[in-house]
Amino acid sequence: MGRTQGPQLDGPRSWPTPGAVAEGLAQGVGRAVFEGLADLVLVLGPDLTIEYANPVCGDVLGWGTGALLGRAMVDLVHPEDLARGLTAVRRAGSGQTTRAVPGAFRLGHADGSWRTVELNAGRVGEPGAQRTVLIGRTNHDPAIYDRLVGVLVDGAPLADAVALIPSFGAWRQPRVPFAIAYDGTGMGREVVGSEAGAALLRALVATQPWGVRPPDGATRRGVVAELPATALVVAADHGVTRWVAVSRAATPGRTGALVVGWTWPDGPPLDSVERSVRLMARALDLALGWHEQRADSDDARAVDALTGLVDRPSFVRDLGERLRRLGGDPVGVLDVHVGGVGAVNRAGGSAVGDAVLAEVADRLRAGVRTGDVLARTGGTRFAVACSGLDAPVAAEALAHRVVDAVAEPILLPDGPAHVVAHVGVALTARHRTRPATADALLAGAEEALEVARGATGDGRVVVAPGVGGTTGVGAGPG
Repeated sequence: MGRTQGPQLDGPRSWPTPGAVAEGLAQGVGRAVFEGLADLVLVLGPDLTIEYANPVCGDVLGWGTGALLGRAMVDLVHPEDLARGLTAVRRAGSGQTTRAVPGAFRLGHADGSWRTVELNAGRVGEPGAQRTVLIGRTNHDPAIYDRLVGVLVDGAPLADAVALIPSFGAWRQPRVPFAIAYDGTGMGREVVGSEAGAALLRALVATQPWGVRPPDGATRRGVVAELPATALVVAADHGVTRWVAVSRAATPGRTGALVVGWTWPDGPPLDSVERSVRLMARALDLALGWHEQRADSDDARAVDALTGLVDRPSFVRDLGERLRRLGGDPVGVLDVHVGGVGAVNRAGGSAVGDAVLAEVADRLRAGVRTGDVLARTGGTRFAVACSGLDAPVAAEALAHRVVDAVAEPILLPDGPAHVVAHVGVALTARHRTRPATADALLAGAEEALEVARGATGDGRVVVAPGVGGTTGVGAGPG
């Protein structure tokens, strides 16, 4: 008897029916039909013992499929969910439809924990000898997307983001070898994925670089027999016979990539593998596009020609990104005004004044910490964005170092020049009642700077109230 076609899962609402399950099992093709699914398939006898469990049940619940056979289904269900589950089974529909079981159910894992599974159910067979077919689905996509976006927002290396993407395929089809190859300026070709998937793709790109690549965004399918000899050897080691690939074309400023999934005789249908590959390709495009946009933003940052520091618009963008990335962690801004440059200009000319400003910039570079952002925001104005400051006193100490560094005489051909720095400091509040923004931090630092410039004495530091909440105000001598 010929094989039946495996159930098609074209979207989140597409479920195989209990009738299709029963027909496949009756024809003896349960493995061919159901092994490739990301869904759990369980068939229960009239006494609700497990008569059939597909391999995904073992993957999700940690039990070998053989260990599940003959086990009472009621022993797998969380006690708090059991009554609801028995009611749902009694009300299950006929074999030609699936009826959504109310809510999700917690099923016992071999390690003693619980796994939440969305279940559909149906009844098949003659009255008195009916079987219950349960089709369960987990969905790890939201958790993976959350992790992926978190890695991207945190500014982690591209490799950390790409390493997460094979998970989109792995939870659907744990046995399928998935892998990603990507390249980029200064990066070369990198390959990530399951152990088997990575080995297969490395062999492929080593012997026939990008040889299976279809046009940008398109899908290409093939058989292993068409691949180079070295790749054939690796494919034979892993028993795979067919592959499907989706590409991302490389252009100037755009990273090229290839996502590949493999299958084998009686393995998951290639249509099912392709859906996973295309989902991975979309997630990969998100990750690569994010990094490309960041690179474009970095390249586009305006740089002050005299000092080599970024300008105010770039500084404001960087500060905003830092606030979003760090969330509730403290962020501070130092607004620095260098006084006395006008007198230098009048005495020696603008070229001498420029030399003084360039020297001040160099001293500020040497004085700020690794990870701080330093900018020239105006003619005699500089700014520092800093994080990791555990208290206002730490920001104030950094500001005083700036004052001390600027106060040292600047040696010029015609004699030393003397300039002074006044610094206004603004910090995000330790206990915020509202979000802190880049504009609010800058405004706070500017107000503190005005107070510092109006104080008596040279080189003053003033700390503004916390932005987004309430903290103390302090001022200190230079």
